[in-house]
Amino acid sequence: MKAVEINRWQPVQLPLAAFHEGRGFGEDEPWYARLLGWVWTEGGFDNNGTGVRIWQSSVNPEHVEILNTLMEKHVPEHKHYERTRSYKGRDYVEHCWFFSGAQAERVRKDLPGKHPTYDLLWRMTLEEKEAFSLAALRGDGSKEIVLYQKNEEDLVWFQTLLHMTGRQGRINTRKWCCNIHNNPTTELQQRHLAAVDKVPYKGDVWCVKVPTGAFFARRNGQVFITGNSGFPKSLNVSKAIDKMQGAVRPSHDSPPITEDAKKWEGWGTALKPAHEPVLVAYKPKDANAILEEAVR
Repeated sequence: MKAVEINRWQPVQLPLAAFHEGRGFGEDEPWYARLLGWVWTEGGFDNNGTGVRIWQSSVNPEHVEILNTLMEKHVPEHKHYERTRSYKGRDYVEHCWFFSGAQAERVRKDLPGKHPTYDLLWRMTLEEKEAFSLAALRGDGSKEIVLYQKNEEDLVWFQTLLHMTGRQGRINTRKWCCNIHNNPTTELQQRHLAAVDKVPYKGDVWCVKVPTGAFFARRNGQVFITGNSGFPKSLNVSKAIDKMQGAVRPSHDSPPITEDAKKWEGWGTALKPAHEPVLVAYKPKDANAILEEAVR
């Protein structure tokens, strides 16, 4: 569809989110993803040692119950501490769950410096991504529609997670938060566009092209999915990486072989319709013409 054809009767739905399925952590249920989400937003690491702590207040009794069940079932070697504290003249109980050993080392490796990595993001299944985000929102969120983090890189990471689970994320750096919208598309109508004038031009129109065919773009704090021109057959990115590195899979359904291929398992390039912004600009007048107009 051409830009001049867009109107209220012929709107265009642009995809702003998709779904990504990684290879997963290997558990029957996404409990480890929940644990990572809680540690990210409500946890802390020992400066000297390998211990991991998660805090929660009795002000949120349902969260205390969720965490207690999680720790009792999946991290049985933990220790649970309670102490009474006061805030603005009001007493409450602070709960702290502490664990160390192999489980703590695993958590600290997946959240280096208590920051989530993109390697972690590619590895998680869709169910694990959703479990991680829900736990994180319960820790530092508001009504499970806003996440607060005073680290812009972490907010961008969480925004990307949302767009890989069929949701939109909009970052507000003034409030240090990421607002969540469940609509995976946005509607483009004529009123959203500036006046469209046909302008003759010569030469090529600039267009980004990447080997994978599809990519995330980020503009004004918002993420959307875009890609190369045309609608090529979907490319299995993980399989293409294995082939490029000389690793031949025994069969079509064989798992990835190389470490780079494992990071991109689940990704394809058949994302359409593609969103292809075009910038048309006039050649500026020469300096003498501008000076003459200014004098007049």
